[in-house]
This record gives sequence, C-alpha cells and structure tokens, in this order.
Amino acid sequence: MTGGQYRQITTFDKIKPVPTWVYDLANGLGTDRPSHTYKAKYSLADRWKMTINGFETGERNNQAMSLAGYLFAIDVTPQDIYDIMQSVNERSNEPLPDHELNTVYMSARRREEKKRARMNDYGRD
Repeated sequence: MTGGQYRQITTFDKIKPVPTWVYDLANGLGTDRPSHTYKAKYSLADRWKMTINGFETGERNNQAMSLAGYLFAIDVTPQDIYDIMQSVNERSNEPLPDHELNTVYMSARRREEKKRARMNDYGRD
C-alpha cells in the first residue's frame, strides 16, 4: 500500500493459479468429505406438510421419527412433542397404532438425550 492506495507488487505472470481444491471449496463442492456426514431425509417444508397432512403410508415411522427428532432438537417440551405427534398421526390416512407411536417417540427422546449428553461432555450445550 502506498499513500493509501493498493498497488501490485508481483506481476500477474508470476502468480500461480489457484489449486483446484480451493476453487471447489469456494464453490461449495468441498474436498474429502467424510461419507458418514448426516443429511436430513426430510426438509423443514416436508415436516410442515406432515403436520398438515399426517404421515404417509409406508413412511409413517420414518416421518414420525424425523418430526420428533426435529422438535426435540429445537427444544419443544416432551409433552408438546408427544401431543403434536398424536395430532399428526390422527391426520394420517393410516395412523400408526398407539404402541408404535409411543415406541417412535421414546426412541427419538432417548436419541436426543444421548446427543445432548455427548454435547455436554465436550463443553457445548
């Protein structure tokens, strides 16, 4: 910088090209991404549609688990989560039996409790 102005100190022909991995990273392509990274099966819009239309036959357990996990993750109270799940289940063309809905709810709750315990062990909450 000279007198408040930036100036070129290396000629363009001496500047090396950007490595491919930098270009890929800048364009969201990433590099060696671990194969175990998590991507949600249902989007937020999908979950809202579930709350309106109920769970789809053939996807009921997966959708119920996804909705419950999402609600636990955003700190909805356990009783409210269960009430929401029951309400959504009632809207389904083919509702889950109560014992299956209970099983899905408890599974999501245990998974969230374990996740929070791990996060607290590492000093995050």
